[in-house]
Amino acid sequence: MEESTDITRQFRATVKKIGGVPGRLYQNNALLMASALDCPMLNIGSIVWGVRDLARAIAFWTAALDDLPREEPDEDWVVLIPRAGSGVQLALKLVTSESARRHHLDLYADDGAAEVARLLTLGATRVKWRYGPDADDVVLADPDGNNFCVIQKNAKWFQR
Repeated sequence: MEESTDITRQFRATVKKIGGVPGRLYQNNALLMASALDCPMLNIGSIVWGVRDLARAIAFWTAALDDLPREEPDEDWVVLIPRAGSGVQLALKLVTSESARRHHLDLYADDGAAEVARLLTLGATRVKWRYGPDADDVVLADPDGNNFCVIQKNAKWFQR
């Protein structure tokens, strides 16, 4: 516990020193913070998604994301990789719990309406949701009942 507090203290001091705000990591500050804390840079290797029907999930998510299994699926596990060769991997893990899993994906789309229509034909369903007046997202569920969002991409988000 003492070690965690010391690391937290180091992190806050480093963020303050470089003019950042804890809780908001800026890409140009990430390397400086990592070296200051003497820790490696990390990347998301894959997102693990709990499913109750692995075969159905593989069929849906490979079609939805244009992914391929990285290797032959096990009876309870598969990792999907982008067909294009780069991007985040989606790992599907067979679970037995009926309770809600606390995860979701935000899928950015150039044409949100077209992607929603395509995903619905693949087996996604609309989720009843209370949307705000300026909503740029649609909440869907995959065939296993996991919610995810299709978000209309805004070019301003990616300008630096």
